[in-house]
Amino acid sequence: MNASLWLTSPSGAVLGVVLAAALAWGPLRWPELPVAAAAVLALLWLDVLQPARLIALPGSELLWLMAGAGVLGAVLQAQGVVQRVAALALRGRPGFSALCWRLTVLVGATAWLLPSTSARAALCLPLFDGLATHLPQGGQRRALALLLPTTILLSAGGSLLGAGAHLIAIDSLRAQGLPAPSYLGWLVWAAPFAVISCALATAVLLRLFTEPAQRHARLQVGTWDAGPWSPVQRRLLGVVGITVLLWAVGPVWGLGPAPVAVGAALLVAWPRVGATDVRVALRGLDLRLLAFLATGLLLADAVVDSGAASAWAQAMAGPARRLGGVGLLAMVITVSLLLHVLIGSRSARVAVLLPVLVLPLALALPGGGAVSAPVLVMAAVLGTGFCQTLAVSSKPMLLFARHPASGLAPSDLLRLSACLLPLLWLLLMGFGLWVWPALPLPSIPPFPP
Repeated sequence: MNASLWLTSPSGAVLGVVLAAALAWGPLRWPELPVAAAAVLALLWLDVLQPARLIALPGSELLWLMAGAGVLGAVLQAQGVVQRVAALALRGRPGFSALCWRLTVLVGATAWLLPSTSARAALCLPLFDGLATHLPQGGQRRALALLLPTTILLSAGGSLLGAGAHLIAIDSLRAQGLPAPSYLGWLVWAAPFAVISCALATAVLLRLFTEPAQRHARLQVGTWDAGPWSPVQRRLLGVVGITVLLWAVGPVWGLGPAPVAVGAALLVAWPRVGATDVRVALRGLDLRLLAFLATGLLLADAVVDSGAASAWAQAMAGPARRLGGVGLLAMVITVSLLLHVLIGSRSARVAVLLPVLVLPLALALPGGGAVSAPVLVMAAVLGTGFCQTLAVSSKPMLLFARHPASGLAPSDLLRLSACLLPLLWLLLMGFGLWVWPALPLPSIPPFPP
């Protein structure tokens, strides 16, 4: 296809709109939602995106899944369940190093309770405030201020509901008829990576910002004693356990994750079960996040409906064959890890990266190679979870970097990024070449034609 035909084709129109959105999200730093909405309107005006897609959007199971999980997380937070989990790190007056490792485990575990990294960061701020008063200005305080948002960001990759970007990736794979991981499949593939990456980050932070004497120093804080779990908290934990179990095994019985999430949300929002005002439960409906997720799904649909993905795949077939699966994987990982410097929203990064680069390369991959399309997409999506170089690259990092008690300087973020980025690059390459190909991928079927 020559240049003039390319520019006037639906594929060229989609590419122009997506790149314009990337420019607005990146160097211009415009708000994510208005830019995404403008991109969708432009695709509708260009007759690339069909209005039927927009009309069918309120029935999207992915949106209902995120909405139900948001209500469930809001009730858990309102009843103190998530706070109690995080505060377990304070038991027994641990040393500073032991405290950091406990926080890594407990704060990381909240990725399966709260589906928003911003909400988890807001939850951890009071915990940081309480601990910072017992820490001297310097390495310990900076290490803790970086540990909490870093754990929040990296652990989010281990849960399908940890970030809206994951649902955009699922939708893109299903729309192309490619294998897309179910809730259990995502857990099998991504949770080990999230655990190892959080452990690496904790080890790096302790080594970079604290001396051996500081790591072993015990904190002079009171012992946490909240008494026994209340009946309401025990009921909510039971609901969470059953919900996660149904998310994992429900597809065997034809039960999708969205009805399970909505059912759990309705159950915990019932005052007799969650003992929470309905208005408090509805605060878990992050309408801006849902709206941005919806526009991201529409952008992914436009790439498929216009034939842009297949056209770009044909154009990239030659370079893909020359690079080979390993070369493509290395390139995708490098771009996904560095893209946060340009685009500050993880969902926006995925909304640009998948249609412009990753999916066309995945479709151009020869069958039977060392790297499959799901591996390429998973590596890209998990790579976008790294955003520690600049404070503006993620909301959790921004909250802690600008906190007056953190004592963080831009150079601290650069030091962490310089050490952590190559480690995550090697880890993603290892998973992409050896771990994921050896693991089963329980998947969900593609959308019907």
